[in-house]
Amino acid sequence: MEKENGFTLIELLVVMAIVVILFGVLLPALSRAREQARRGVCISNLKQIYLGIRMYAHDYDGIFPDYSGEAIDPGEGETPNGLGDTYVERVYNKLLGLLQSGPPYLRDPGLFLCPSQKRDKKSPYGWIQKPEHCSYSYALPISVTKTFPGEVEVIVVETVPLSVVSQPDSAVLVDKQRPDAINTSNNGVWTSIELTVENNHKTDGVNVLFVEGSAHWIRAYLDADGKYKIPTTGDYKGIPNWNTLYNNY
Repeated sequence: MEKENGFTLIELLVVMAIVVILFGVLLPALSRAREQARRGVCISNLKQIYLGIRMYAHDYDGIFPDYSGEAIDPGEGETPNGLGDTYVERVYNKLLGLLQSGPPYLRDPGLFLCPSQKRDKKSPYGWIQKPEHCSYSYALPISVTKTFPGEVEVIVVETVPLSVVSQPDSAVLVDKQRPDAINTSNNGVWTSIELTVENNHKTDGVNVLFVEGSAHWIRAYLDADGKYKIPTTGDYKGIPNWNTLYNNY
């Protein structure tokens, strides 16, 4: 009797099992590849924001933008507190031209979004109005205490902003922003270097833009308590000035 063409049930089951195994092997690799691509876009965003920061610094004696100044009237969707509700909003809105005495240094608010953070969305107004319009934290001025000895000792606390002459491996921009991903207080100032799955790149690490203009991926490490943290070392291997960083919250 002539044998019929086709597959037996067992052969079909074997093929299906092989396909399932291949999917199980390939999907994690594809997921990692997509995340690597998103990290690349994230670093590109940080570098473009930094170009705006440097153009601002060129107009303001080398000083990076802070949260001072008065806003123009932006019309619909007006930010209620001058340049914004938070320190970070005020800085980024300066770069977007929401300042009476300066031009726009950036025009696309989408630059402030990390593609890995799905809960954030581009501002429809042309400036940063809400926390979800921004995925990046920013390093604001630090307070330096100076003591002047004499008959009466004088202690002065000075605010020192980042500038073109700051320590080159000081962080300016970091893509670590979600409020439930970091313990923050005092208008969003960092009080922790711990990462959680709510962060832009979960617990893998962060992209960091430094004062001298380079951007690096800083991988998180697992500490003895089982927490993922960002290194605080210098030399572009960590964030030595992490306690000057603010979230947009």
